[in-house]
Amino acid sequence: MFLSLPTDVFQSRAVGTVSGMAGTGAGLGTMISTYLIGRVADVTSFAPVIVAAALIPCAATVVFVSLVRPSKRPDPRGLLLNF
Repeated sequence: MFLSLPTDVFQSRAVGTVSGMAGTGAGLGTMISTYLIGRVADVTSFAPVIVAAALIPCAATVVFVSLVRPSKRPDPRGLLLNF
């Protein structure tokens, strides 16, 4: 779902930048989460990992929906599209 959202939200000249930043964030998040999952599973069990895996996408959706809204004032550079 989040891979196609930049094309719906941003102008075509900004989609490449937003997609690149999302890919970089996904790569870094994967490296960090792989390390943290090993540490948590060694200390406790996989139960906290499963709970976190269920809650993180929900939290990301709430953050995205709350941050990407049509603004009350027009975007001077014209990068965001209004829904």
